[in-house]
Amino acid sequence: AVVAMIHDAVLVIGLFTWLHKPFDAVFLAAVLTIIAYSVNDSVVVFDRIREQRKRRSGEPFARVVSDACAQTFPRTVNIGLSALFILVTLFLLGGQTLGDFALALVVGVVTGIYSSVMVASPIAVLLERWKPSVSVRPVKVRQEAKVARPAKAKVATATAIGEGLEGDEEVAPRVSTNRPAPRPRKKSKK
Repeated sequence: AVVAMIHDAVLVIGLFTWLHKPFDAVFLAAVLTIIAYSVNDSVVVFDRIREQRKRRSGEPFARVVSDACAQTFPRTVNIGLSALFILVTLFLLGGQTLGDFALALVVGVVTGIYSSVMVASPIAVLLERWKPSVSVRPVKVRQEAKVARPAKAKVATATAIGEGLEGDEEVAPRVSTNRPAPRPRKKSKK
Protein backbone atom coordinates (compact mmCIF):
# COMPACT_ATOMS: atom_id res chain seq x y z
CA ALA A 1 0.00 0.00 0.00
CA VAL A 2 2.85 2.36 0.80
CA VAL A 3 4.56 1.62 -2.51
CA ALA A 4 1.32 2.34 -4.41
CA MET A 5 0.91 5.61 -2.52
CA ILE A 6 4.47 6.69 -3.30
CA HIS A 7 3.99 5.58 -6.92
CA ASP A 8 0.93 7.81 -7.33
CA ALA A 9 2.53 10.85 -5.70
CA VAL A 10 5.80 10.52 -7.64
CA LEU A 11 3.98 10.30 -10.97
CA VAL A 12 2.08 13.52 -10.26
CA ILE A 13 5.20 15.30 -9.04
CA GLY A 14 7.07 14.11 -12.15
CA LEU A 15 4.31 15.35 -14.45
CA PHE A 16 4.26 18.79 -12.81
CA THR A 17 8.05 18.98 -13.04
CA TRP A 18 7.96 18.00 -16.71
CA LEU A 19 5.23 20.58 -17.49
CA HIS A 20 7.03 23.31 -15.45
CA LYS A 21 3.93 23.86 -13.31
CA PRO A 22 4.30 25.72 -9.98
CA PHE A 23 4.69 23.81 -6.73
CA ASP A 24 2.40 25.83 -4.47
CA ALA A 25 -0.19 25.23 -1.76
CA VAL A 26 -2.76 24.12 -4.32
CA PHE A 27 -0.35 21.52 -5.67
CA LEU A 28 0.40 20.31 -2.14
CA ALA A 29 -3.32 19.96 -1.47
CA ALA A 30 -3.69 17.96 -4.68
CA VAL A 31 -0.81 15.61 -3.78
CA LEU A 32 -2.23 15.04 -0.28
CA THR A 33 -5.64 14.33 -1.80
CA ILE A 34 -4.06 11.82 -4.19
CA ILE A 35 -2.26 10.10 -1.31
CA ALA A 36 -5.54 9.84 0.62
CA TYR A 37 -7.32 8.46 -2.45
CA SER A 38 -4.57 5.90 -3.02
CA VAL A 39 -4.54 4.76 0.60
CA ASN A 40 -8.32 4.41 0.63
CA ASP A 41 -8.31 2.37 -2.56
CA SER A 42 -5.51 0.11 -1.30
CA VAL A 43 -7.33 -0.43 1.99
CA VAL A 44 -10.43 -1.58 0.10
CA VAL A 45 -8.40 -4.04 -1.99
CA PHE A 46 -6.41 -5.41 0.96
CA ASP A 47 -9.55 -5.73 3.06
CA ARG A 48 -11.07 -7.91 0.35
CA ILE A 49 -7.85 -9.93 0.20
CA ARG A 50 -8.03 -10.41 3.97
CA GLU A 51 -11.66 -11.56 3.79
CA GLN A 52 -10.93 -13.99 0.97
CA ARG A 53 -7.86 -15.35 2.74
CA LYS A 54 -9.91 -16.22 5.82
CA ARG A 55 -12.51 -18.05 3.74
CA ARG A 56 -10.09 -19.85 1.44
CA SER A 57 -7.14 -20.62 3.68
CA GLY A 58 -6.09 -23.71 1.72
CA GLU A 59 -5.68 -21.98 -1.64
CA PRO A 60 -2.48 -20.31 -2.86
CA PHE A 61 -2.15 -16.68 -1.85
CA ALA A 62 -1.67 -15.50 -5.44
CA ARG A 63 -5.01 -16.98 -6.48
CA VAL A 64 -6.77 -15.38 -3.52
CA VAL A 65 -5.22 -11.99 -4.38
CA SER A 66 -6.20 -12.36 -8.03
CA ASP A 67 -9.82 -13.13 -7.17
CA ALA A 68 -9.99 -10.30 -4.63
CA CYS A 69 -8.62 -7.84 -7.20
CA ALA A 70 -11.12 -9.05 -9.79
CA GLN A 71 -13.92 -8.44 -7.29
CA THR A 72 -12.80 -4.92 -6.33
CA PHE A 73 -11.68 -3.67 -9.75
CA PRO A 74 -15.20 -2.75 -10.99
CA ARG A 75 -15.77 -0.70 -7.83
CA THR A 76 -12.41 1.02 -8.29
CA VAL A 77 -13.14 1.88 -11.92
CA ASN A 78 -16.67 3.14 -11.20
CA ILE A 79 -15.53 5.45 -8.42
CA GLY A 80 -12.56 6.63 -10.48
CA LEU A 81 -14.71 7.40 -13.54
CA SER A 82 -17.25 9.32 -11.50
CA ALA A 83 -14.43 11.41 -10.03
CA LEU A 84 -12.86 11.88 -13.48
CA PHE A 85 -16.06 13.35 -14.95
CA ILE A 86 -16.03 16.08 -12.33
CA LEU A 87 -12.27 16.66 -12.52
CA VAL A 88 -12.18 16.95 -16.31
CA THR A 89 -14.99 19.50 -16.14
CA LEU A 90 -13.11 21.39 -13.46
CA PHE A 91 -9.94 21.27 -15.57
CA LEU A 92 -11.69 22.62 -18.66
CA LEU A 93 -13.79 25.31 -16.96
CA GLY A 94 -11.89 26.11 -13.76
CA GLY A 95 -9.24 28.61 -14.79
CA GLN A 96 -5.51 28.30 -14.22
CA THR A 97 -5.42 27.69 -10.45
CA LEU A 98 -8.25 25.17 -10.40
CA GLY A 99 -7.01 23.76 -13.69
CA ASP A 100 -3.65 22.84 -12.15
CA PHE A 101 -5.40 21.32 -9.15
CA ALA A 102 -7.74 19.35 -11.41
CA LEU A 103 -4.85 18.21 -13.63
CA ALA A 104 -2.98 16.85 -10.64
CA LEU A 105 -6.09 15.06 -9.41
CA VAL A 106 -6.89 13.64 -12.86
CA VAL A 107 -3.42 12.12 -13.09
CA GLY A 108 -3.64 10.95 -9.47
CA VAL A 109 -7.03 9.29 -9.94
CA VAL A 110 -5.93 7.57 -13.16
CA THR A 111 -2.79 6.23 -11.51
CA GLY A 112 -4.77 5.39 -8.36
CA ILE A 113 -7.21 3.28 -10.38
CA TYR A 114 -4.52 0.87 -11.46
CA SER A 115 -1.92 1.21 -8.70
CA SER A 116 -3.82 -0.45 -5.88
CA VAL A 117 -4.75 -3.40 -8.07
CA MET A 118 -1.73 -3.64 -10.36
CA VAL A 119 1.09 -2.37 -8.14
CA ALA A 120 0.23 -2.98 -4.47
CA SER A 121 -1.33 -6.43 -4.89
CA PRO A 122 1.55 -8.00 -6.86
CA ILE A 123 3.99 -6.60 -4.30
CA ALA A 124 1.92 -8.27 -1.56
CA VAL A 125 2.20 -11.59 -3.44
CA LEU A 126 5.98 -11.15 -3.78
CA LEU A 127 6.35 -10.33 -0.10
CA GLU A 128 4.29 -13.41 0.78
CA ARG A 129 6.62 -15.59 -1.31
CA TRP A 130 9.75 -14.07 0.22
CA LYS A 131 8.44 -14.38 3.75
CA PRO A 132 10.65 -16.81 5.63
CA SER A 133 8.90 -19.95 6.63
CA VAL A 134 8.17 -19.86 10.30
CA SER A 135 8.54 -23.15 12.04
CA VAL A 136 6.50 -23.39 15.15
CA ARG A 137 8.04 -25.65 17.70
CA PRO A 138 6.85 -26.22 21.19
CA VAL A 139 8.54 -24.24 23.88
CA LYS A 140 9.22 -25.93 27.18
CA VAL A 141 7.60 -24.02 29.96
CA ARG A 142 9.17 -24.29 33.34
CA GLN A 143 6.50 -25.31 35.76
CA GLU A 144 6.49 -24.03 39.26
CA ALA A 145 6.67 -26.66 41.97
CA LYS A 146 3.19 -27.33 43.14
CA VAL A 147 2.68 -26.72 46.81
CA ALA A 148 0.59 -29.41 48.39
CA ARG A 149 -2.21 -27.79 50.30
CA PRO A 150 -2.90 -29.48 53.56
CA ALA A 151 -6.43 -30.67 54.09
CA LYS A 152 -8.72 -28.61 56.21
CA ALA A 153 -7.89 -29.22 59.82
CA LYS A 154 -9.75 -28.79 63.03
CA VAL A 155 -8.10 -25.90 64.77
CA ALA A 156 -8.92 -24.51 68.14
CA THR A 157 -7.00 -21.39 68.87
CA ALA A 158 -7.65 -18.48 71.10
CA THR A 159 -8.05 -16.12 68.15
CA ALA A 160 -10.45 -18.47 66.39
CA ILE A 161 -12.56 -18.82 69.50
CA GLY A 162 -12.32 -15.10 70.14
CA GLU A 163 -13.66 -14.37 66.62
CA GLY A 164 -16.75 -16.42 67.20
CA LEU A 165 -15.57 -19.77 65.91
CA GLU A 166 -16.13 -22.85 67.93
CA GLY A 167 -13.20 -25.11 68.62
CA ASP A 168 -14.52 -27.96 66.48
CA GLU A 169 -15.15 -26.03 63.21
CA GLU A 170 -13.00 -26.59 60.18
CA VAL A 171 -10.72 -23.75 59.19
CA ALA A 172 -8.63 -23.71 56.05
CA PRO A 173 -5.00 -23.11 56.86
CA ARG A 174 -3.42 -19.95 55.43
CA VAL A 175 -1.12 -20.62 52.56
CA SER A 176 1.70 -18.18 52.36
CA THR A 177 2.09 -16.28 49.11
CA ASN A 178 4.76 -13.92 47.89
CA ARG A 179 2.49 -10.93 48.01
CA PRO A 180 1.71 -9.02 51.18
CA ALA A 181 -1.57 -9.49 52.96
CA PRO A 182 -4.22 -6.93 52.04
CA ARG A 183 -4.66 -4.03 54.41
CA PRO A 184 -7.90 -3.99 56.33
CA ARG A 185 -10.30 -1.35 55.11
CA LYS A 186 -11.44 1.33 57.50
CA LYS A 187 -15.14 1.54 58.00
CA SER A 188 -16.61 4.75 56.73
CA LYS A 189 -18.48 6.86 59.22
CA LYS A 190 -22.00 7.69 58.17
